Amino acid sequence: MIKKILLDLIVGTILVYLIMFAFYDGNLSDINYANALFVVGLILFSAGLLTVTNASKVFRGFTFVFKRMFTRKVEGMSYYEYVQMKDDAKEKNSGFPLLISGLVFIIASLIVF
Repeated sequence: MIKKILLDLIVGTILVYLIMFAFYDGNLSDINYANALFVVGLILFSAGLLTVTNASKVFRGFTFVFKRMFTRKVEGMSYYEYVQMKDDAKEKNSGFPLLISGLVFIIASLIVF
């Protein structure tokens, strides 16, 4: 889990610098760093919160409909069978590192601000 947190922090840091140079034209002021850190932290925290709380189950209906329309993987399968086929344990455990990394970036943005 620590490896995943470190990987998320590295990817988040890269995203912060991409935002800094894409939107702020290399103007490296404290407020710009705080804004970039907050945006990345909010995105990571939101994705982690969706995964940890199992709110991603809400989107299963959409994925089932799109798979049914555009692929043949679920042809002849009911929605109940599709839900039974999905594995929930992997989704729930992958959200904690994102949640923690998002909190770290949000706290860092408050410290920099």
